[in-house]
Amino acid sequence: MKNFQKEMSYLYKKDPTAFEKKRKELIEEAITSASKGIQLKLRLSQAKFDKLMRGAGSEENKLALAQGMLWGHFIDVFNPAMQEFSKVLKTE
Repeated sequence: MKNFQKEMSYLYKKDPTAFEKKRKELIEEAITSASKGIQLKLRLSQAKFDKLMRGAGSEENKLALAQGMLWGHFIDVFNPAMQEFSKVLKTE
C-alpha cells in the first residue's frame, strides 16, 4: 500500500499525464470487477465526479467538493440503508 501511495503521489506531482492515465486505468479496473448489474451506476457516478472535479478550479475546492459528494452519499444513501437494516435486525 505504501508503495502504491508513493507511486501515485510521485506521478501526481511530477507527471500529471501519467497520473491521470493510471487513475483512469484503476477506476476502469474497479468498475469492470464489479457485478454487471452495478457497473452502469458506477460509471455514471464516476462521470458525475469527474465533471465536478473538472469545474472545481483549485485543489482546495476539489477537496471540498469531493468531501461534499461523499457526505451527500452517506446522508442520502448509506445512512438510510443502515437505518433500514437496523430496523430489520430489531424485528427478528
